[in-house]
Amino acid sequence: MSGYQIWVVLPKHLEDIYPEFCHIEVKDLPTWQDGTASCTLVAGRGFGRKSPVPVRSPLFIVELKTKERYALNSLDNLKGEIGICIVEGSIKACGEIVKKENIMVSKVTDTCKTVVEANTHTLLFGGEPFLEERYIH
Repeated sequence: MSGYQIWVVLPKHLEDIYPEFCHIEVKDLPTWQDGTASCTLVAGRGFGRKSPVPVRSPLFIVELKTKERYALNSLDNLKGEIGICIVEGSIKACGEIVKKENIMVSKVTDTCKTVVEANTHTLLFGGEPFLEERYIH
């Protein structure tokens, strides 16, 4: 079993809001097949879908699992910066192989062709960058 805690930065005008909790059943999350990949949109918008999980900024979290090699088209389906966390398996991007327990990060303008290898489990997360710098204190 593995788990991930992803900290989400709020827009500056919302950074002092009171914390909230919202439970969404996994059956209510958008799921689909894209070629050889099984996809679940956990939060935000992506691949022409919207998750019921409430968010306060334009972000996305997508779980992607493959049984066969899969060509990931993030440029047309996700907006903003992207982190690809390899839970199991590997991906090939920008001439490099990135294996499990690593994260590949790209900015909006430098997304390269990404191939998700067979039997790979990834989490894609990110979103549109804020205009101002944000810091964790």
